[in-house]
Amino acid sequence: MSTTKKRILNASRKLFNQQGLSAVSQRTIATHLKISPGNLTYHFKKRSEIIEGLYFELVEKMDHDFLNVEMEKGLFFGLYQLTQKSMENLFEYRFMMLDFIQVMREFPIIKKHYLKLITQREEQMQMFIQMMIQSGLMRKEEIKNEYQNLTRRMMILGDFWLASAEINREKMDKRQIEKYLEITSQVIYPYLTAKGKREYRKVERDS
Repeated sequence: MSTTKKRILNASRKLFNQQGLSAVSQRTIATHLKISPGNLTYHFKKRSEIIEGLYFELVEKMDHDFLNVEMEKGLFFGLYQLTQKSMENLFEYRFMMLDFIQVMREFPIIKKHYLKLITQREEQMQMFIQMMIQSGLMRKEEIKNEYQNLTRRMMILGDFWLASAEINREKMDKRQIEKYLEITSQVIYPYLTAKGKREYRKVERDS
């Protein structure tokens, strides 16, 4: 990617985060960068291409963190670290989640990719849960679809915690990550064995 394209994406992300998706046009971005509209459209013919570019940047960051999660310190540490990094990434591209419904309605390329992505993420989370069960950290399912629905609840929290933070605070800042990290990570606690709860509390103390 050229330096100019990267500069456009970085500036666009900041503007979208500050003003919201609908308030930022290609002209807004060009004015902010002090370049001509023609120079901008040379690199991104449509505004949608900028938004798609930012979406795939975010996905690349999330994929990198998932593939490089540290499991050496235990499954709980890995899960906690992955959740924290995911929330930090979402905060960096928060306009995407704050205007999530609009993005899904207006950008079919993003929606198509996202629907495939959540299926993949659910499968990865189910695999992680099975590892936890086999390690004696989580109990076995007691009711039908219990862990499938747990995974979906965690996905919903991941997609909409920023909207909750935006509504409940006058100013969005990184301090809210810590608050919502606690809310999100505790979702799994009722499903843990005694051994799992001890391991969970240890990670919580050390984090």
